[in-house]
Amino acid sequence: MASWLRFKIWEKIYYSKYVRYIWAVFVRLFSLSEYTAIKRYIAAGSGGFPKKNVIALSCGSAIFEHIFEHIKEIFSALKSHPSFTPLLVTSVKFSRSARKAKTFSDLEAKYGLTYGKNLFSYAWLSKVGPSVYIESQPTPYADFCKKTAKILYAHGLANLGFSKDFSLIRYISKYDYLFLTGPLQKRAMLEAHDAYGGRLPEMVEIGFLRGDRLLAKVKDCDKRALLAVMGLDDRFTILFAPTWGEFSATREWIDKVVDAALKLDVNILIRLHPLLLGGITGWETANIDWNARLEQIARRYKRVYIAREDDIDNYLLASDICITDASSVGMEFMLLGRPTLFLPAPNFFKIYGKERPIKWVMDGLEVSTYEELEERLKECLEGRGRVKSYPLDKMVYNPGRTIDAMVTFLERLTVK
Repeated sequence: MASWLRFKIWEKIYYSKYVRYIWAVFVRLFSLSEYTAIKRYIAAGSGGFPKKNVIALSCGSAIFEHIFEHIKEIFSALKSHPSFTPLLVTSVKFSRSARKAKTFSDLEAKYGLTYGKNLFSYAWLSKVGPSVYIESQPTPYADFCKKTAKILYAHGLANLGFSKDFSLIRYISKYDYLFLTGPLQKRAMLEAHDAYGGRLPEMVEIGFLRGDRLLAKVKDCDKRALLAVMGLDDRFTILFAPTWGEFSATREWIDKVVDAALKLDVNILIRLHPLLLGGITGWETANIDWNARLEQIARRYKRVYIAREDDIDNYLLASDICITDASSVGMEFMLLGRPTLFLPAPNFFKIYGKERPIKWVMDGLEVSTYEELEERLKECLEGRGRVKSYPLDKMVYNPGRTIDAMVTFLERLTVK
């Protein structure tokens, strides 16, 4: 209860526009050079400030890579578009801790994103006045774009797309448009709206960017090569990818899943959620040092790979089965038409409710005991794994065409 309360206090502060306004004033007073850098960046990309439509995309630094992996295709598409200049914004760099410093260092190394050059603080949004503002989870950053068309791209599949907590739908009334990934998510939005009220933005059936990328890659996937990069043999491979938090099945099931893999002599990829590994409250991490636990597991089992990258495509492509609890990764894996098993996570559904996409797709794919888990894994190993037939168009909109749908919408939106 104490960790939940701390998380709720942190959440209240995080969503407070007044806290952000005060902080933004402070930032602008002490980093005027950044505004000059933003104008220079936009001018270089548009042939004159602001001749092109500036499309601001937001990723908070706490889980920047996790969010950026969901939107990097649209960022690239906007860069090459003749009418758009994408402006990537995040939290402030000079307020950094050692953890934040590493985040910005990694962004530069992995994506070529350098703070002050092609990545900037949200504090300047009100000065820039972009034509469109897009983010993948509600933040107070959108409040800095008063005369801007605001879009929330609800990037995930399992819940609302941006949160497990349906009550947070109250934070999306400030957006003009809601980009949806698929029909199940739309149903979840309507369920949440019926339960908690508020104004729903205009819903736009867009699609699932990461799903498009995954389905494009699977055509030329070389499983042997992918596993070799991880230091693993080409053999049956389990992906264990649970959700985060005290309500996750991770604490109870991680050793059982690893033991089952050990007994069957198969590979196991363990991919824990970024919030489970680096969250700032016990509500997120379950009060466990998961990095230390993963090191212990890696030492005692030779066929394990600890998957730490936020780009999880190769982990999904290299796996024969996914074991999860209530994570959207399970639904992403189902897009590949491969077996998925769902572990019990009763606290998750007790807290957040059962009427949500992840629950709607798991019927017949659940296991409740170690013996049942082992038996299902044996079935898969022998080629008898249960694959739930869920048509693509029932899970995602515009399969293979999400980028086109996004760009077309933005073109229509910005026509003067």
